[in-house]
Amino acid sequence: MSQLNHVSEAQTSGVLDGEKLDQTGGEIHRRIVLGTAEDLKNIAAARKMVVGIRREINVNDVRLRGESITLADLSRHFQQRELATRNIRISYSTKKAYEGYLKNWIEPRWGQYRLLEIRAVEVESWLKSLNQAPGTSCKIRNVMSLLFNHGRRHDICERNPIQWVRQSAKRRTAPDILTTSEVQLLLASLRFRERTLVLWP
Repeated sequence: MSQLNHVSEAQTSGVLDGEKLDQTGGEIHRRIVLGTAEDLKNIAAARKMVVGIRREINVNDVRLRGESITLADLSRHFQQRELATRNIRISYSTKKAYEGYLKNWIEPRWGQYRLLEIRAVEVESWLKSLNQAPGTSCKIRNVMSLLFNHGRRHDICERNPIQWVRQSAKRRTAPDILTTSEVQLLLASLRFRERTLVLWP
């Protein structure tokens, strides 16, 4: 089995150099493109991207696979591939939304957990404890599920525990529906400009 022997620091060109040992012990030089200059604006960004790639290089090593990979590692791998500028399959606003859920909710709570340690019941209990609107909790759950599906697609993990997490997106209370007279009173209280904006199709 070939194994990563050495990985140098990411260069400013956005290229990662490394040597591998083949089955006979000979060195094989490999070069991996990390991203564009826009993706790698500084050394910190390059180092962050290298983490996920190092994991991917070693992912076929049974000693490492699924045992030491954390959710933070998986999140970095996901962001490098799915949320990069060059990926036009996902809109800019969706990328920003995913980044927000990862940074503000998911990584602070689950980032240091190994993937094998994350359990559906614990995630479900955590979502309930957030005291957020059901829609928000549902989106957090969906992003976590997306992470694990990404991991399965790249052979980083073999399971998606989030598929068993129950989280409804229904409102806690029924919306207050205005009567016809209430709508008329509301429109009458608006100035012409605001009323035009409200009624504009």
